[in-house]
Amino acid sequence: MAELPSINGGHVLSALNTKLLIAIPSVLTVIAGTEAYRANEAHKAAVAAAQAAAILQQQQRDAAERRKQDEAFRKQVEETKKRHNSAAGPKEDRKSVSETAARNK
Repeated sequence: MAELPSINGGHVLSALNTKLLIAIPSVLTVIAGTEAYRANEAHKAAVAAAQAAAILQQQQRDAAERRKQDEAFRKQVEETKKRHNSAAGPKEDRKSVSETAARNK
């Protein structure tokens, strides 16, 4: 009967050690690659969040500026109406003037 190599034999342990020495760095490389990918994705997410915040702030500033411009325009329209109405005189005076003109015809 052929002799089986013993577990304590040098060849089997040497092959096992070689395989482990190859597998361990491979696993560590995969772990490091995964961590680098995760860190890169987290960085991209942080950059996107910062850009979104900057866009939101700009939109808020634009909206506030539009509100100020709208309010200034409304005030200008009201002042123009008041000046126009005061230049034309009270409504009663305008009626009486037009009625007087109609009667005088």
